[in-house]
Amino acid sequence: MTEFAVANSFFDSAARLGAADKGRVFDFMVKFRANPDSPGISLERVARARDPNVWSARITQGLRAVVHKDGGR
Repeated sequence: MTEFAVANSFFDSAARLGAADKGRVFDFMVKFRANPDSPGISLERVARARDPNVWSARITQGLRAVVHKDGGR
């Protein structure tokens, strides 16, 4: 299984979301953890990021996750 870590600030940020968005965020986390290469996750490399392993993933039209992927995937 893929190693998966969450930033310390995640839970405080997630707590400020509405119930529907919280559910979508946790659904994304389950799907990402199960298969970080799934096309349904809609990963896009963050342009001009200092680290080439920083990606953005669409959760909803207005909500995105910032992901650090390494290991050549």
